[in-house]
Amino acid sequence: MKSSPLAQEANEPELADKPRLALAYNHKSMGRLTQLIRRINELGAGGMKG
Repeated sequence: MKSSPLAQEANEPELADKPRLALAYNHKSMGRLTQLIRRINELGAGGMKG
């Protein structure tokens, strides 16, 4: 889900308008989280790798 800035980001106002995702993490799904992070990074770099 989309998230507003977190309390930990209060001292970094340059991040206030940046998009962010927030999700519940469980250790059993670590591989899927890694896949998600890699895909987001690819899209952010303009890549569309399969």
